[in-house]
Amino acid sequence: MRACLRLVALLLAAGCEGGLPGEPQGSQSAPSADAQTWLDLHNAVRHSARPAPSPPLPELTWSADAASVAQAWADRCVYQHNAGRGERGENIAASAPPGHWAASDVVAAWA
Repeated sequence: MRACLRLVALLLAAGCEGGLPGEPQGSQSAPSADAQTWLDLHNAVRHSARPAPSPPLPELTWSADAASVAQAWADRCVYQHNAGRGERGENIAASAPPGHWAASDVVAAWA
């Protein structure tokens, strides 16, 4: 379950462009290769939204602050949404055994 909850951290860590009010602009650290994969998949879904929103949905970018909030929640190993995540969005998923679903499978399940 802990491995599956890392997904929460990766998805929650994808903060919208510009971040939340009061947060520093831009990334404080570069995302891992796995996190970048999640961001890319998430952004692909946002770009393919039909009918296309106007203005277009902004790119999701990495936020070390959001990653910290998400990791602290995932470390608790509680499979439910984090009510303390502020204005951040959150997608959660689980699979067994760990690694059963590829990132693209998880995104396709909710997209």
